[in-house]
Amino acid sequence: MTGWSARAGWLAPVLQRHATELFSSETLHWSLVGVGMLLRSIDYLRNRSLSSDSAVLAMNIIEGSFSDLVQPLLRRQAAPTGFLFLEKLSVTVLGESEYALRLVPLLASLASMFLFYRLAKRCLRPVWVSFVLALFAVGGWLIHYSSQVKQYSTDVAVALLIVVVAIKVESLNKSPSRSICYGCLGAIAVWFSHPSIFVLAGVEIVLLSKYLWQRDWNGAVWRAVPCSLWGLSFAASYVLILRDSSNSEYLQRWWNSTSAFMPWSGEAFLWLARTIASAFEVPAGLHFVRLAGLLFVVGCAVAVYRPSPAPLLVLSAVPFALIASVIHKYPFQDRLLLFIVPSLLVLVGLALEAISQRTELLASLLAVTLLLHPLIGSLRGPPILEDVKPVLSYIRGNWREGDALFVYRGARRAFSYYGSRFGFQESDLHRASDDAENLLKRQRVWIMYSNTFTEAAEIQSFFEGLNAGAVKTDSFAGVGFEAWVYEVKPSARSIPSGTREAPPQAALLAFLSQLPSSRSCALAVN
Repeated sequence: MTGWSARAGWLAPVLQRHATELFSSETLHWSLVGVGMLLRSIDYLRNRSLSSDSAVLAMNIIEGSFSDLVQPLLRRQAAPTGFLFLEKLSVTVLGESEYALRLVPLLASLASMFLFYRLAKRCLRPVWVSFVLALFAVGGWLIHYSSQVKQYSTDVAVALLIVVVAIKVESLNKSPSRSICYGCLGAIAVWFSHPSIFVLAGVEIVLLSKYLWQRDWNGAVWRAVPCSLWGLSFAASYVLILRDSSNSEYLQRWWNSTSAFMPWSGEAFLWLARTIASAFEVPAGLHFVRLAGLLFVVGCAVAVYRPSPAPLLVLSAVPFALIASVIHKYPFQDRLLLFIVPSLLVLVGLALEAISQRTELLASLLAVTLLLHPLIGSLRGPPILEDVKPVLSYIRGNWREGDALFVYRGARRAFSYYGSRFGFQESDLHRASDDAENLLKRQRVWIMYSNTFTEAAEIQSFFEGLNAGAVKTDSFAGVGFEAWVYEVKPSARSIPSGTREAPPQAALLAFLSQLPSSRSCALAVN
């Protein structure tokens, strides 16, 4: 026993040294960057269905000209003008394929891997750089939005670029030319990313506070140069572009209904705690949100006492995003927080680094606990919220001459983009409430609906009404969408001459005719 104890006592430090060398090596760092790029590229090549929002934005990009993209977008969409111009350029040069549409988010996400590595190296010791790089590389939502036609991956890249450049400029000798160059970067950034203004404002406040604390009056004065440049650019962007979308009644109602705006009341603290905790799950992709939230608080405290301003620069955008949320100008929720995921991960890494200085074993166990779930998730692939292609493919493969397709509320946006790609024409769509009799003349009717955007009780009520004159014969369930096939009862398709309407037809016709137009039901006849 004594011999085994002596051997173990000798072996443990050796293993620890080798493990530290492994996790601190640049080879591992670049390997993790490569893994992140590979996972994003694989998801891009899979070419899954665009989400409903992505599909609608894609239609704006494809159908509109460059001048149309500076106007309020159709179908209640909003995106930065610079991002829209890059997307339009991509489809103009490469064609209107989904690969061309997804290219800009993919390139932004690939660039984010390099930028996040640069940021992590400035904030953390090499061992913990490996930890946060691994989390960033396998983050499910970061991968998911790298192949969706939305601006969220661009938001991450722009936020990282601003912080990385600010840290670099800060580390060099102050000069007018560097201040002007950084200001020009900010002036361009606000046209490519909406939350970039929060990052720019946060960076300025942190650096200005540092100069004032150090009584570096010259440095404090020079901060006015970049601030003026990006401030004027943002003012122009807001007046010309953003004002309409930020005041949209529809968007305000939608985000209010999801509690995306921070309340200005006694509930603010509970709302903030709940929102930050949920952000660790979506979009940061961590499973143990309470543990991550606790480490985040510790990391914030560590960042305050660090001599370098880099960790505070990482955190600085969050207060300004919350201010915008309070005044109902920016929803602080879900995918719109993707740009702060690098901040969350770095601060968790800071906390674990501080803990490791007291007990490496505990820090290692906590790191493994946080990393295990995202690693397993990366083997399954990123989360899929909607996949309409298999549903439409099933409908088309089982279509019979004379069939009709009834597209119910919630599925209309995805169908508007993909319908024509499966042989259905937008010109064939009619309001169901105006075309109920035409529906009754069909022998078979396909019902397609979204189980993501439609309440279960509403769907149940819909099918109960439909059962009055039709019989369900088949169905297909996909991710986010379902298709059901009904055969209309003969008694509902015809009315005996000289008699009143048959009860099945009367019930079904009354049900369809009472559907309000706001439900956006539609009938595709093919």
